[in-house]
Amino acid sequence: MQQTTPERALAGMLAKHIVSLYDMCFADGVSFGMDTWDEKITDSLNYLFLLKAIVKEGHTNQQN
Repeated sequence: MQQTTPERALAGMLAKHIVSLYDMCFADGVSFGMDTWDEKITDSLNYLFLLKAIVKEGHTNQQN
């Protein structure tokens, strides 16, 4: 849809979660439940695992 590579699309989704985790780490006076931490961390790890699979399959830097 955006004429991009799979790894670039995944990097965009991963960036959203990393920024969210960063914001949570630096949120003074705000407490987040373990469910929220688990969700953000697990999603970030899953995006990294998916990125590894894409790179391993040899789709790196190929346009769709």
